[in-house]
Amino acid sequence: MNTYERHAYNHGLAGEYDDRISYLRFLEAEFDCQIPFEMIVAAAELLGPTEDFDGLISTLEDAAMGVYA
Repeated sequence: MNTYERHAYNHGLAGEYDDRISYLRFLEAEFDCQIPFEMIVAAAELLGPTEDFDGLISTLEDAAMGVYA
């Protein structure tokens, strides 16, 4: 976990999640396992941690709806 991630998760910016993996597992459950965990992780790595609560969510919503722009 890099400095940004540690700061975000340690200072409550990520809410109730202990670390980024916990948050990504939460997203897997939120999308009712429509999106494989490996795809969630790949998208998160591609977008970076600054997009965890914005761009990643949009990307996963698009993926769940079958929109791949």
